[in-house]
Amino acid sequence: MGEVIRHSNVEILSDSKRAFERILYLIENSKQSIFCMIFWFDMEEFSRALLRSARNGVRISLITDRRSFESRNGAQFEESMKSLSVVPNSEVRVWDGRGLYHQKIIVIDGENVIIPSFNLTSDDINNNRDYCLFFQESMFAKKFEKEIENRFRKNSIVSLSSFLSRRFRNKRRVSKTKRRRLFSVVFLLFSNIMMFLIYVGHR
Repeated sequence: MGEVIRHSNVEILSDSKRAFERILYLIENSKQSIFCMIFWFDMEEFSRALLRSARNGVRISLITDRRSFESRNGAQFEESMKSLSVVPNSEVRVWDGRGLYHQKIIVIDGENVIIPSFNLTSDDINNNRDYCLFFQESMFAKKFEKEIENRFRKNSIVSLSSFLSRRFRNKRRVSKTKRRRLFSVVFLLFSNIMMFLIYVGHR
């Protein structure tokens, strides 16, 4: 089951699965707000829990790294984020700058703070052993909420719609480049074959 360390209003779990279950429980029982900075996650249970809370009127503010969209479950993740972002009291933003946006923190109802050392991915939760810190302290929770709100205004953290539009344009650009290269290769090959046939015909 892993180690459990408790002291006053602090609890540390060393069992990733158990910690993840606790995270889901706290999200699904939230009443007012959930602020998240999550580097990388692909657990559909987490996305569904956020969506259910949002539909129940809980404010959701989420920042994630673009790598979540590039994982093997990227297409499913994208659809989940689209569903979440259209709920009126939810906002999803994406780090699209250089380097990694490696923060992992969840603040619930201005009181509960969760800091996992693991990513919310199937591999991390099911295969690795990491710590997860839970503590209840409204003063620190409010400071973290304020920090996340400030991050929302950073230039490299863009709205989900802006990120997806830019990503679509980049994909089209890459696709066009690949088509041009393929055409160049085919044209060169065809030209070489024609030159060879002409050479053979004149012998």
